Amino acid sequence: MHVLLATGDSAWRWWQAASEDDAFELKPTDRRLKSQSLEADTHAQSESLPNGIFSIQIGRPPQRAPKKASPKPVPIAPAIPAELVTVTQAPELPSTSTPDETGAEQSAPTPPAEPPASPTQRPLVDTTFPRSVDINYVAFGVIEAEHRWRAEGKRYEITTRIKLEGRELRSQGEIGRYGLRPLLFRDGKDGNSQPTSQAEFNWPNKTVRLGEPDKQQELPLEEGAQDMFSAAYQFALLGDKLPSFNMQILSGRHSYQVPFTLKGEIELQLSNQRITTLLLTGTHQQRRFEFYLAPAWNNLPVRIKMADGDKVIDLKANQVRIDGQLVLNKPERPTRDR
Repeated sequence: MHVLLATGDSAWRWWQAASEDDAFELKPTDRRLKSQSLEADTHAQSESLPNGIFSIQIGRPPQRAPKKASPKPVPIAPAIPAELVTVTQAPELPSTSTPDETGAEQSAPTPPAEPPASPTQRPLVDTTFPRSVDINYVAFGVIEAEHRWRAEGKRYEITTRIKLEGRELRSQGEIGRYGLRPLLFRDGKDGNSQPTSQAEFNWPNKTVRLGEPDKQQELPLEEGAQDMFSAAYQFALLGDKLPSFNMQILSGRHSYQVPFTLKGEIELQLSNQRITTLLLTGTHQQRRFEFYLAPAWNNLPVRIKMADGDKVIDLKANQVRIDGQLVLNKPERPTRDR
């Protein structure tokens, strides 16, 4: 420990990451990867959407106006209106009892409310997906990456900046009935307007152009295709309501056909908390993708691991903010005695 303290912050982070890995154990699970903010439109769209297609609502659900109290019952009624008769209850004779002071009809008992979550503990399943997410990742305990999700209206943007390399990966696209639809994925140097590679999605023509700016190739684009980072959020949003876990994944240079599988659940020691995650894995030849999604935090990817042969990048969260709320804080480094 004294050696770690003497050699600085990088050595401390490396030691911490190595000690956390020892605690990981994959277990079978009966948990579902639950979808969020997916409400099949019961009006005009309900009969026109294909199976597996849903509308998405992000952010707080709209406030509904309080239901007005029903008028007092008429003492002598010629008949009970048909619309007040339910299919599970036979019509009753007009009641001679005195209505309550409000005059409202008596409703079924309300189930007891769930206990409120603590300030740093969000509900297990949120009804809507957050508009703002900030995750600080650490790779191998040394390399830091700032990861950000933003949603405005029907548009989203995901940025990941790897500080040591000065590298920025950016995904931009639309949010709609099919979940996320990437429009542009760029891989380049932070602050440089010219990317080293990119993927440009043309959904009307079902094609994607990818590669270096002067070496572009056009490939077929499959329905439900995602880029390397939007894929994790597509799983987080649609969950087990996805029509298929087989997905076309695009980087700035390559296209991969990846069948994903829910392998089980695994607890991760992230900073000062132990978090249960669901592990999704997918492979294409020597390429491997692993998404560790936290159900308690909107299925957010708290760990992303990608491998291409013997080249591995392993991003683990050590700080998470959801809509401005800090749910995971960086661990405090021990101070050296003077």
